[in-house]
Amino acid sequence: MGITRKGVLEAMDRTPTFWNTVLSSLQHSTFITLGRIFGTGRHDFNKLLRSIQDNKVMFTKAAFSERWENNPDKGQLGNYLQTYLKHVYEPSQQDFDDLVAHFQKQRDQYESIYRDIRHHFGHRLYIRNEEIEKLFNAVNIVELEKFCVNLEALWDALWNQYHNGRGPMLPLKRKRYSTRNILKGKTSPYKTPPSNAQYIYEAQTALKMLEKGKPKKPKLR
Repeated sequence: MGITRKGVLEAMDRTPTFWNTVLSSLQHSTFITLGRIFGTGRHDFNKLLRSIQDNKVMFTKAAFSERWENNPDKGQLGNYLQTYLKHVYEPSQQDFDDLVAHFQKQRDQYESIYRDIRHHFGHRLYIRNEEIEKLFNAVNIVELEKFCVNLEALWDALWNQYHNGRGPMLPLKRKRYSTRNILKGKTSPYKTPPSNAQYIYEAQTALKMLEKGKPKKPKLR
């Protein structure tokens, strides 16, 4: 992250309990969230896909026009609707079938790599270090980053298809996912960065502040 690794580690070593707690919390929330997406709860992605399949009419140009008519900013847009409608993409049944197939590939990857970790976090009161280390050793961090970013890209594709009529939904728009590539990329002050990039930028800033400050080890009372 452009920071002297030795300096950061020295600073973090002064408060190891805090950083281990942060790491554990991030791991826990990541895999519990993935479990909710791919599980069988009230808001899992399968229910969303079934809802889309049962209500495909909401992606038609007619439905888009109706939503436009209810837009509070309609008056400012004048007669732009008819021009915009020429570029609205209306998904076919093949588009929806491809969407289901794409998500199934995501599910297969989750079940083969990440599901057991999620079950350990979600159903075990106590986890032995050697157990969780064995599961984590099978995880490639860069692939996990890519996996999560692809889920966000899938959501973005659905959102844009519904709200903006932009399609087709697949293939997904490519997004940077590795920390190294995100930090190498250019940022724009006029554009909000993707959520994963925002986390990385703020983590980099926090670590720079930590290294610069090099706080003294707190005294236990």
